[in-house]
Amino acid sequence: MFFPLYTDQRLRTTPWVTYGLVVLNVAIYAWTWQDLAAFNQGNVGLPRGLEQFPAIGYYLWPGEALTWLPQFVTYMFLHSPPQPAPLIGVQLPMHLLFNMVFLMVFGHPVEERMGRLAFLGFYLAAGVVAGVGHCLTSAAPVLGASGAVAGIVGAYLALFPRSDVTVGYWLIVMFGTFQISSVLLILFQFLTDLFFQFSGFGGNVAYTAHLAGYVFGFSVPMVLLLTRVLPREPADMVSLLGHRRRRWRFKRASREGFRPWESGAAGAPQPGGFAGPEADALVARREAVRDVLAQGDPRQAAALYAALLNDHADQVFEQDTQLTLSNQLMTEQSFVPAAKSYELFLAKYPGYDQRPSVELILGLLYARHGSQPERAKNLLSAAAESAQLDEDNRKLARQTLDEL
Repeated sequence: MFFPLYTDQRLRTTPWVTYGLVVLNVAIYAWTWQDLAAFNQGNVGLPRGLEQFPAIGYYLWPGEALTWLPQFVTYMFLHSPPQPAPLIGVQLPMHLLFNMVFLMVFGHPVEERMGRLAFLGFYLAAGVVAGVGHCLTSAAPVLGASGAVAGIVGAYLALFPRSDVTVGYWLIVMFGTFQISSVLLILFQFLTDLFFQFSGFGGNVAYTAHLAGYVFGFSVPMVLLLTRVLPREPADMVSLLGHRRRRWRFKRASREGFRPWESGAAGAPQPGGFAGPEADALVARREAVRDVLAQGDPRQAAALYAALLNDHADQVFEQDTQLTLSNQLMTEQSFVPAAKSYELFLAKYPGYDQRPSVELILGLLYARHGSQPERAKNLLSAAAESAQLDEDNRKLARQTLDEL
């Protein structure tokens, strides 16, 4: 038996909505489980069962005359009666326990990221969508928070794909833990539900509700991130995919001959060699970069400079201007022009008093996003041995070297 224990997210708030949902689910379970158990054991059909055990009227009953819209919300707060726990056979509310564990582990980070009211609305909406998904594929009654919780898990994947989850396992008399990437864990859960849904081995579980919850839970935050309704962060899925795309472009440029640290690199225009209107246009473009930067818009200045480098790979500015443009390109994860800009800076200003810091930045860029490990090793080796850098930065350089 496997179950998540906690994630590696650093959390700063109290998840009052998550706590409230857990308390509400537990309270409703305590009030309803005996009715649900009696209905399951009594072989009483509808509508007589509804008269004897009113709680079953809050199930979601696809295709039944007693179905009414509020059931798309109420069903997610009901859970199956106690069942024999795996391995030990003791009767426990396993349906409720597993749903609440997943809600506690993944709900807290998502609530903090979305905000309390938005999180509550998202949770309820995920449950409704999960119920609709179940109704489209099955006529069996359904209950439980699994679909809504699957929505929260899907949202966690969109918002925190780089995180790790500590998972507990219990095998007869052995208990332990291990750490796994959230992407692998959630993908495993999704594929398992997908397999059981279409293999015929699923048993009495609403796997379509789970799948609908996952898809809804992942898709909505992705749309919010892409439209910037939800502010992006460096570790969310949109940033991760953008990072991978830029890394691929960087490697492709390297394969095509991009070697900004080598003189006479393939395809790199050399200084000089033209005059007249072409030179005037170049001067105008350089002045435009300076003017925009002076107006306090480094992002636009960096964009203009990246375009300039694309046409004239040897263009370098004054020391402070060049460093500002390089850092801005790096901040925006425009890795190819950032690498060119830093290389031009190092070549033009070899006596810069903070040169080891620039070498460290460029070395990290090549190590993590490029395909030139030798250049990365040279830069990082110089940074690791520099007395000008503090111990934390030297340690970072050594660790990155070890990874190459």
